[in-house]
Amino acid sequence: MLLPELLEISPKLESLSLPQGITSPGLMGFNPQENQGISYSWKPPQNVPECLLFSLKNVEIRRITGRVEEEVKLLKYFLENALVLEKITICYEEFEVSGGPMDTTNYPAARRLDDRVSFIDKLMNCAKGSAACQLDVQMPELSL
Repeated sequence: MLLPELLEISPKLESLSLPQGITSPGLMGFNPQENQGISYSWKPPQNVPECLLFSLKNVEIRRITGRVEEEVKLLKYFLENALVLEKITICYEEFEVSGGPMDTTNYPAARRLDDRVSFIDKLMNCAKGSAACQLDVQMPELSL
């Protein structure tokens, strides 16, 4: 099931956890059998789902890379449209994928840190639907 569909059929959803991040096969329409590379995109529902307007309080997304524009789009969508959101937690996790946008091979730690700061800055500066929303960023230590 795709994430937009899940949001639309869950009007009383209070908490959403994506432990495999947004890049897990199937979540955003990615089909590994059809694509050689990693390809996915966030296409929000035409109307803001009821759960975002009235019930979604917590969102946790793990395996954030900070290098995939779709991550920014999805997180901004939650921040801008979830009117009762209390906390959004994003968890950076070091992992290596050979090839594709998440490849950490030959990707220096200092650059990863710069990308993360830029990514977080984009989120901090977007409009928020809930003034009470806290952004919790969890980051493993980087060895420079």
